[in-house]
Amino acid sequence: MNDLKVFVNFRNGDGQQAAAHLYDALVDRYEPEQIFRSSETIPAGDDYVAALAAAPAASEVTLAMIGPRWLEITDTQGRPRLSDPDDWVRREICTALDAGKRVIPVLLDDARPLDEAHLPEDIAALARNQYLRWYSRDTSSSFMTIAGRLERLVPSLRKNPSATEGGVSQHNNASNGGIVMAPMFGDNKMDRPPQIGKD
Repeated sequence: MNDLKVFVNFRNGDGQQAAAHLYDALVDRYEPEQIFRSSETIPAGDDYVAALAAAPAASEVTLAMIGPRWLEITDTQGRPRLSDPDDWVRREICTALDAGKRVIPVLLDDARPLDEAHLPEDIAALARNQYLRWYSRDTSSSFMTIAGRLERLVPSLRKNPSATEGGVSQHNNASNGGIVMAPMFGDNKMDRPPQIGKD
């Protein structure tokens, strides 16, 4: 895992489709071994517990995908999943923060900024971290903003020699739920540009 640069953290049921689309765009633009997303990166038969325990600390940046239901999703007992210290989303963020790595909240569409009072103590610092936005109706601008920030923060990110010139191609497949996204780079904008900073 010495070559990891970007870890994509996401919650099933709240942003996994955006995470899949962002991952596809990242591995198109950069060398794939630098990008980590659990369902794509961990080989079949490998110990996923060991991989997920190590990857956030090994990565330079964690992108925490946060949708409108991120705080509310519950387990089978009706308890908020984030309140469980063994919840993987929480553990991955905590691991990155404890390792002193940069964790960027990526707010999906109109998800509100986080409030420290609503977060477990071990990841409360996430609420103070400057965020980016991902708009599902303007994936082109959203991705280019994220890519631009990553390239400034992680100068060692290496471009994929086979990357599509000017951007990535559209992916509408099982990994992103078959949702028809906005046209990618160079096409008409369908929504406002992504916001940076506090609302």
